Amino acid sequence: MDTALERKLDIIIALLFLLLLIESYRVAGYFGATLVIILGVVFTYGVGSEPSSS
Repeated sequence: MDTALERKLDIIIALLFLLLLIESYRVAGYFGATLVIILGVVFTYGVGSEPSSS
């Protein structure tokens, strides 16, 4: 593949990733409190219910 074309594709992929990151932060801003509560419950019960190895 042409080097210039590869560079353009890399730039496009990087910009799409950046856009996805920005959108995910925006959505997390709207639903941040809900996400924190849900993740807190999942991690608390998920980690707490694991059998101990000792």
